[in-house]
Amino acid sequence: MQTTFADPRPAGRLTASGGPDGEARAFDDLRRVADAIEEAFPDLLTLAVIGAFGRGEGAMVRTEAGVAPWNDYDLLLVTPTRGGWERISAVCRELKTRLGLPGIDIVPFTPKDLVRAADTMLVHDARAGHHVIRGDGSTLAALPARSVARREALILLLNRMVCLLECPPRDLTGLPEDPLRFPSQVSKAVMAVIDAALVRAGEYAVTYREKVARFKSLAPGDVLVPAAEDALSFRFEPGPRQWDPGLWHLAGARLLDAIGEFVGCPGSQAERTGRRLWRDRFRPVRHTARSLLRGRLPDARRRAVECAEVLVLAASRREGEERAEMLREARGFIERSAPMPPFTDWHQAARLTVGRWFEICYG
Repeated sequence: MQTTFADPRPAGRLTASGGPDGEARAFDDLRRVADAIEEAFPDLLTLAVIGAFGRGEGAMVRTEAGVAPWNDYDLLLVTPTRGGWERISAVCRELKTRLGLPGIDIVPFTPKDLVRAADTMLVHDARAGHHVIRGDGSTLAALPARSVARREALILLLNRMVCLLECPPRDLTGLPEDPLRFPSQVSKAVMAVIDAALVRAGEYAVTYREKVARFKSLAPGDVLVPAAEDALSFRFEPGPRQWDPGLWHLAGARLLDAIGEFVGCPGSQAERTGRRLWRDRFRPVRHTARSLLRGRLPDARRRAVECAEVLVLAASRREGEERAEMLREARGFIERSAPMPPFTDWHQAARLTVGRWFEICYG
């Protein structure tokens, strides 16, 4: 059954500032995407756009060929039964190539999956911000209304650590920052810190504007507020720009602060204050990584490498034996996946750990 866009967003937009041509491009892309998915899954019950475009905050960029999406298209697909992963992967690859998209992700659910959905950021965001483009829009009402779990914030923070290590600033490399990638990754890190703060306070929000507004209300004098405004501007109107390299260090320090707060054991000083010194902050991270290596938590290899990333980033701000100790610890976390050469300096450590992370996750 084909329907028009069922629109829960008050302004009825897909983009934050795409203009009429940006809205038209996004609408046309999603119409083509819906056609292809419906052909591959003729029994679909519901197909909805979630993520940035589902919230009405999709970003568009101007190119020589015209306006194009900056964000991936994220979709939630509801079918009567499970299965079809190979079809989903094939559809995503074909659509990305044919339409020239930055990315497309399809999250499959059955009606039973919707009812049992976990307390993740994805589920929370999908319930609050979506556009139904095919099928029955009432299906998504089955998604439970729950608070976002603290573990979700920790996973987000660790993932964003990788983003920062992929684009170090000029004061560490001697090379100018990429004018597009650098602000993009720093923005993601800043917004992750804000998300974590809101989850911790029980004030998690879905839209970027509301996230920043709530953070400013929670911490009006926080030094991260100006960076949050910059991140918001970039998220809505991405494009090449020069940012102060100090924002990278600020984002990294705040990521580490937040990670220390979320992995600290209940009742510990890290949990009570979140203000431990750099060296102390890694005790709970090390504990988490060792638990992962013993198989006590899922995705052990990936989580262990992410914990190594935390130490590598922190080592960029230390000197001498303290830096060497952190790099040795990071190497130990990831060596179980394959032999690792010794870390002789920070840059080599960053390259090796990022490379191993990609190898484990995507290789």
